[in-house]
Amino acid sequence: MTALARNLLSANASVDADGHLHIAGLSALDLAAEFGTPAFIYATDPDGDGVADVKRWLAAHLPVGPWLYPADQMSDAPMRQLAA
Repeated sequence: MTALARNLLSANASVDADGHLHIAGLSALDLAAEFGTPAFIYATDPDGDGVADVKRWLAAHLPVGPWLYPADQMSDAPMRQLAA
């Protein structure tokens, strides 16, 4: 996989001297060990900067898959949970 452009990383992401990615102070290697791979982990900045860039990158690089629920259904959460 190619390296991500810096503008796709949130302001709270960093790369250490060994080239290891850290997201919000957490090691991406540790996150991968705990949650497995592939994993998409993105911690947005408080103001949401960069989210649009990431969405464009994902749309350009990920394969199209099947819909998992109807297109007009905004969530798979129960209605009573949404209303709470």
